[in-house]
Order: sequence, then C-alpha cells, then structure tokens
Amino acid sequence: MVQFFVEKIGFTISDEVIDADERFTVVFLRSDDEHHTLAFFRGSRNEWDHHCYETNEWNDIRDWGDRFAAAEIPIFFGPGRHGPGNNLFFMDHRSRGKRD
Repeated sequence: MVQFFVEKIGFTISDEVIDADERFTVVFLRSDDEHHTLAFFRGSRNEWDHHCYETNEWNDIRDWGDRFAAAEIPIFFGPGRHGPGNNLFFMDHRSRGKRD
C-alpha cells in the first residue's frame, strides 16, 4: 500500500515507526509541507483508523472538546500532543474501533 502511494501517487515518506522485530508498525506519508497527510498503522483489522482537521490554535481543540461534552460523546484519549508531527489531538470513543 505504501509503495503504491509513493510510486504512483507521489507521496513522500515523512516518518516510520519500527518495532523490536524491525517491522514497520506505522508509516506516515505527506503530500505537502505538513508532517503527514496519510498514515498506515499495522493492526489486527483492516479498517479506517482516524481522520484529522487543521485548526488555528489550541483553543479550537478545547472548543471541540466542549462540543463533544455537550453532545455526551466521551473523549477517551487526550487532549494531548502526538510525537510524530507534534500536533494536538483528542480521540472520542468511536475512534477505538467499536462497532454499532
């Protein structure tokens, strides 16, 4: 999958995470100057993991957290800052792969 996006679409690998067995666990790809536009994670299921949106400042993350709280959608992780990319984040319960 990574080879396709690099060779056919023109993405660039910006970061890789390798486990103790020297297998890729995460590959971050970019299409512009941002750290990543797309990422592939090794997992037990083939599924969509998450999507991201840009904001102007930390207060935007706070405001979205407040919206989730008002809608009674629990945040299970964050707010915080990712290592690769150093970006701000939070994840709601739906990000954990739960099925309805």
